[in-house]
Amino acid sequence: MKLPNNFIVESKQFNETAFVKKVDENKFVIVPKGDSSKLFSMNGSIYERDVVEASIKSGNLIIIDNQDDLDIINKPSHYHKNGIDVNGYLEQHFPKEGEFTVSEGFYIGNVLKYTSRYKYKNGLEDLEKAMYYLGKLIDIEKGKLPS
Repeated sequence: MKLPNNFIVESKQFNETAFVKKVDENKFVIVPKGDSSKLFSMNGSIYERDVVEASIKSGNLIIIDNQDDLDIINKPSHYHKNGIDVNGYLEQHFPKEGEFTVSEGFYIGNVLKYTSRYKYKNGLEDLEKAMYYLGKLIDIEKGKLPS
């Protein structure tokens, strides 16, 4: 069975999804998507190719998305939706020198990051993180924090 290098599987038994990445010809790391997992280790577990293939052949795992064309390290899909590249935007608007301090740029970047990905990654948790960093910016503007 030819398996993609990067793909998403769904476990019908536990109704959860996980990202699968090829480590080498005979090993795959499986990392669950979401906050908890009944099937996979939260830190990622390494499985032999034959175990992954057997789970797919038996129907215990179903490949729901082949992500070989995606670069999850340098260009994760949740930061590149609808033609908008969040990382590129941040690099253009917050250069090394400019009108924003390092901490302001950091807070603004995190607000944009978490709000742009919340539907695709961690939902409410990401929105709460965005609120936290927005609160930091508000505190700087009010003079409660150094900029």
